[in-house]
Amino acid sequence: KLADDNLKLAIQAFEDIMDNVASRGSPVSLVSEEDVPTIGETTEVSPADAKLLGRLLEFFDRFAQQNSTDFTQEMADIRSRIGDIQVRLGRTAEAEESYKASAQTYLTLRESRPGSLPLLLAHAKIWNRLGVAYSQSGRVVEAFEAHHHACQLLEENTIDKDSLEVQLEIGQSLILADTVFIRSGASEVMAEMFRDRGNRPPPPPEGIGPLRRPRENEPGQIERPPRENDGRGNPRVSDRGGRSAWRRPINDWDKGSIRAVALLEKLWAEHPDHTQIRLLLASAHRNRYYANRVRHMSDQANVDLQIAIDHMTALGELDRNSPTYRFELADLLCLPIASSSPESLNEESISRLERSIAISEKLLSETPTIPEYQAILGLALRRLASIHQSANKLELADAEYRRAIEIQRPLAVRYPSTSVYQVAYVKSLAGLADLNKLRENYPEAKEALDRAIVVLQDFLDKHEDDRVLRLSSYKKRLQERRDKIAEKLSKPSSEPLDMPAT
Repeated sequence: KLADDNLKLAIQAFEDIMDNVASRGSPVSLVSEEDVPTIGETTEVSPADAKLLGRLLEFFDRFAQQNSTDFTQEMADIRSRIGDIQVRLGRTAEAEESYKASAQTYLTLRESRPGSLPLLLAHAKIWNRLGVAYSQSGRVVEAFEAHHHACQLLEENTIDKDSLEVQLEIGQSLILADTVFIRSGASEVMAEMFRDRGNRPPPPPEGIGPLRRPRENEPGQIERPPRENDGRGNPRVSDRGGRSAWRRPINDWDKGSIRAVALLEKLWAEHPDHTQIRLLLASAHRNRYYANRVRHMSDQANVDLQIAIDHMTALGELDRNSPTYRFELADLLCLPIASSSPESLNEESISRLERSIAISEKLLSETPTIPEYQAILGLALRRLASIHQSANKLELADAEYRRAIEIQRPLAVRYPSTSVYQVAYVKSLAGLADLNKLRENYPEAKEALDRAIVVLQDFLDKHEDDRVLRLSSYKKRLQERRDKIAEKLSKPSSEPLDMPAT
């Protein structure tokens, strides 16, 4: 009985911490910038929470070791919780193994109880958690496959396909799979990852049949889509070079968010007061915004973004004390309005960013140490500074850049392996450098770029595989800008510098 009581207390403590962390959301606006794609890592935990989670991890580990041959739902849940803790502590490789062990236990249980809907849902959710862990460690191919598998488990079940819980988890799976592409930066990066494996990308989520991996000893020949020709037997220019030949099948994958929107709209019509449906709808429309923006479909992108904002605003009005809804709204308001001529949208952009800043400041007044809230505030300030800079309001821009840097520098130092914090800090430094260059304050411009380059290099030294983040190319661009400024400083009589904005 004492052991059971201790387990219940540990589970309750774990759930309290995880509920607190989950209520803060995850800032997608930080990872959806086209020029510098970044991987979105786990939500950070406070030092106190990390210490308690470490103790809980030790307890759950001992419990799992003592019951290593116990294939019960309780053990599957324990292994899942171990994975959740490991993810929060940044130990994603260990979390992957814990989730796999949990998934195997659920599979064994389902074989003996094939008609259990709770077991099916738990099994699918574990695959989605595994996908998130893969995504956070940069393994975007495996992440997509895990979410796809979760979706297949649910869609192919013969227990109850129309259950609201099943439909919601299908929607969640589709959104998570689609978000992999946002967090990995660009569809072309995914193509490169599959090319390395010598395999065609898997079909879109609505495709039939299981995902196929290359057989052992199978030649790594890539089957490319047939090329069109220009009427003279020559391939079109758009098909030369290899990479663009992948664009069509890769772009088909974002149909996950289209399906998610259709599914969730139907569920919302049937359950208009269900807040989880609206929260997922906001996420699905946010993903549609991103997909349409990268295709230069600005009008549709802005429609999707406005729908997402409207859903989050409505949820916030239903529960004004919810930090989740307020944070998600602040995050959405930070996303740039899609347009080929951004100057015409400055007024609306400024209004949204000021609203995001006000929400973030209110959240921080309640809980000052939450890094996600700090990150969103810093991002909104930097984007507002960029708009004011383009409007030649240089004093305002200077104050906003410096305030953003003041917020972002400690985050970058505190979380050296979290790419979104490093990149956010670097982009503010680069923006301040642009501003100082405009003012012909070249020494300070060079100093800001020097700092930005050092931050990127420190991060790259710890992360050798840069195929997904592609920060090396960004660092190179900053170095070129810095070198032009250095040349100007060595020849003060030369003409003013003409450099594109970062």
